[in-house]
Amino acid sequence: MGNSQSPPADPRFSSATRAFTQKDLEDLNSLFVSLAAQSKSNNEYISLSVFQAYFGLKSYLGERLFDLVTQQRKDNKLTFHDLVIAKSVYEKGTRDDIEEFIYQLLNVKGDGVVGRCDIESVLAAILRSIFSLEASNPGLNSHREIINVFLNAAKFSKVVEGAAEKSMSFEDFRSWCALLPSVRKFLGSLLIPPDAGRLGSQVPHLVHGDNINPDLILLREEYAWHIGGALPHHELVEWKLLYHSAINGMSFRVEWVIVHLNCRNGEGPTILIIKDKDGYIYGGYASQPWERHGDFYGDLKSFLFQLYPKASIFKPTGANNNVQWFSLLLWHKAVGCKGLRVSIFFSEMSASSIGTDIGDPGFSSSLAFGVLSRRKRFVLIWVLLSGGFLILLFGFVICLYLLPTVRLFHLKVIQVKLKRITTFGCAANFSSESIPNGIGFGGRVNHFGLFLSASFDVGQTFTCTTFGSPCLSKTNRIFPEVIECWGIVQNEAQQEKLDAAKGTVLERFKEDRHMLNMVGLANSSE
Repeated sequence: MGNSQSPPADPRFSSATRAFTQKDLEDLNSLFVSLAAQSKSNNEYISLSVFQAYFGLKSYLGERLFDLVTQQRKDNKLTFHDLVIAKSVYEKGTRDDIEEFIYQLLNVKGDGVVGRCDIESVLAAILRSIFSLEASNPGLNSHREIINVFLNAAKFSKVVEGAAEKSMSFEDFRSWCALLPSVRKFLGSLLIPPDAGRLGSQVPHLVHGDNINPDLILLREEYAWHIGGALPHHELVEWKLLYHSAINGMSFRVEWVIVHLNCRNGEGPTILIIKDKDGYIYGGYASQPWERHGDFYGDLKSFLFQLYPKASIFKPTGANNNVQWFSLLLWHKAVGCKGLRVSIFFSEMSASSIGTDIGDPGFSSSLAFGVLSRRKRFVLIWVLLSGGFLILLFGFVICLYLLPTVRLFHLKVIQVKLKRITTFGCAANFSSESIPNGIGFGGRVNHFGLFLSASFDVGQTFTCTTFGSPCLSKTNRIFPEVIECWGIVQNEAQQEKLDAAKGTVLERFKEDRHMLNMVGLANSSE
């Protein structure tokens, strides 16, 4: 196989052929013959120009890859043996073999030192290839900021004798790849033709309404490509803007936003992005739909990410399962009268039909009203209502109805506490030290990987063992400036899986019970 004028048999070639089936080798030979014919080499070799054109790598990256595949002979000739050996290592080798090959690929200058300039050249080539920019295109300048964002995630710890700057060691490279899976995927699939669905080259189609200025959108195409590196192929087709604070406002309660997102996204995966007043941009991907839970839930597909001033992705470490948490018990008021305590709970839940326009959330409300005496009797009544004032008024009427001997002038408020429970993404609860009121991802109570208060005006981000992530912003306390949420559009098959995974009504009531347990009122005796 191959042509008769190939160099003497290389023992590496014999070993490499064992990584392929006979059909694979025949296909490789057909490819070689075709490209060699285009190179006008009498079927002896593939030229650099033909190699770059076929694999879509018209840049320093293509030249360096060609150099490695030809075993750095510098003769501008890629033989069939070269192709088989390179593919056996680059595509069929162990993880260490593949990453060592990619690490050498980053050394654009070929001097054995992977410096910052090398990484910058490789990133420019990647963006040029994915976004179809020519080297002379002014649009490439707009990618300069993105290149710096990816560079900022890299470490250069290797001391090089005689060099003014440190270089990237192999371990630095592996850590960088873990933070930038999109870069790792792209660099690991360069010997696959672009039209064959090269991994790491997919950019989701971003869909948003005409009523928003594109300049206000946080999620640039380059950011979407970066986030998409941690997602499966079927989730990289279309992403739809579900919520943007510039349109929907920052004053809506988080529970409205959650229901609005679920209504518009069919309860599929969502991506939350925040830009705070320090200019940092970050967020989280939630693989599970927003459903009421009284405890952490979700799976290990969720992750946190940074977009600016550096780009990184933090996947679950397995240290704990504190991934997502969402609950909708909102208000609790306790009123006392001569040894009695009246507890009113207000839980706002989505109705069967939900409004799609801003200002028309279409909620229905439920009221839980209880009277607890010193003799440890507790009465719980659920009534469907709408409107906060009517709820309070109706509660006191029921109180007087149940306790006819109580005179109105004896009533006095001994304790009034307004507590909201809402969890968007991964954690939200009461405004108390034990259960905060807001939305978040990972970590633990009051020490979340990412957290927003229910009013969207303040939040926190801490080092998080759930995702192995650092503080995502300049400080632990954050003040959001822009918030947006994108829904990953699901195909019919994926949507059917989501529908099948939904819990029953009884399972959802169990969450209500769990939430009352959390606040110590499921079996109250005081």
